[in-house]
This record gives sequence, structure tokens and C-alpha cells, in this order.
Amino acid sequence: MWRLKRDDDRTISCDLQQRGDHGCSLALTLDGGEIAAQHYRTTTDAVSRAGFLLDRLTASGWTLVKDMPPIVLH
Repeated sequence: MWRLKRDDDRTISCDLQQRGDHGCSLALTLDGGEIAAQHYRTTTDAVSRAGFLLDRLTASGWTLVKDMPPIVLH
């Protein structure tokens, strides 16, 4: 969904994975290794959380490399 970087060449990314009729999972990776994952009942909840995390991380100094796709934002 999105990817950020810092001046020290660290990267963090967020990916959304559909889980059939059972919602979806949101996974965060830091430098390629998964650091957190959470399951959501609806895609809307997962996208909302991804947007919240994106806002918080960019506010704390992370630089946007790849933004959330427009289709997800609407």
C-alpha cells in the first residue's frame, strides 16, 4: 500500500492482503522483515489503519516513497 524511508536508509512498508471472505491482513515490514501484522474484518478498517500509520510516520520524519493507491483512498 505504501513505503517510506529515512535518512539512514531504513525503509518501512505496509501491505494489505485479502483473506477471502474473512477480511484482510495489514502487514508492516522494516528493512524487509515483518515487524507487525493484524487482521481486520473489513478492508475499510484496514485501509483506515494504514492511513493512520502513514500519517503518524510521515509526521515523525519518515519520507514517502510510494503512496497509497488512489483507488484505496476513495
